[in-house]
Amino acid sequence: MAAVPSATAQNVQGEDPLGKLKSHMTDVMSPHQFLIFSGNRFPSMEERVSSSLAEIELALQKLPPDNIEALLSAYIGHLSTCKNHMQVVFFFSLLPKLVEKQTLNAKLLCSSLISNLDFEQELVWCESLETLKSQIAVVDYKGCRDLLRSYLHKIAALPLHIPECYTRRVYKTVKVLKFILGRDSCLLPTYMAQTESALSFGGSVHWIINDVLSDLQRSFRPLACAVSLPGRQYLMPVIGTSSSHNFLWKLDSNTFGFPSKGALPFDKVGPLNVSCL
Repeated sequence: MAAVPSATAQNVQGEDPLGKLKSHMTDVMSPHQFLIFSGNRFPSMEERVSSSLAEIELALQKLPPDNIEALLSAYIGHLSTCKNHMQVVFFFSLLPKLVEKQTLNAKLLCSSLISNLDFEQELVWCESLETLKSQIAVVDYKGCRDLLRSYLHKIAALPLHIPECYTRRVYKTVKVLKFILGRDSCLLPTYMAQTESALSFGGSVHWIINDVLSDLQRSFRPLACAVSLPGRQYLMPVIGTSSSHNFLWKLDSNTFGFPSKGALPFDKVGPLNVSCL
């Protein structure tokens, strides 16, 4: 877990903004302590949101820009110690509000969420991906390409055989991946997404991730047919032909199109003999 350097994380009065923020998060997580500090009454949800946003904004203002990502990493890491689902959801719901108020950069937030993904922490993994899905749409296409590259590297590290107890995490992972790669999302050009996926997965990958990437490559077939010979997508391999050059029916993974050169997998057919009919 990344930590904010003490020399730059403290302000002129010697206060530690990260430590103060963690203390506030602990108070909010503990209803009894929050009851004491709020005048012997349970605070409303609006009061908790308002006070928590004020503490986060204060911590961000006291830190130099280079240490904001470290603060976000510590923020997310602190949430990994919380076992209450509602508390984790509450603190993750504050992050999009900071982006809306232009206190926090959307790309920086998404980058921190991806870099702090831990597959063993179900609550943090799922909520991080939900927040990522809601905020990546406001990032420009160049930033989306960088975020996709980082996200694919995280996915590539997942084991090939995942136990059933991780199903919810896998579902969230696939959902976000489909959203980023989807043509309807319009986050980045699809050929860029295909290039990044081809560079990130050099070996084997989990079958459900492989299905998503295969669907992405197959989505180039209509365009490839438009600039190639018609009907090429209906060609199928001929049984008994093992030549590696006879893949006229298959998309080229480098050009995303049908190959324009190569021998047919059968002898050349001569002119039709009408007399034999």
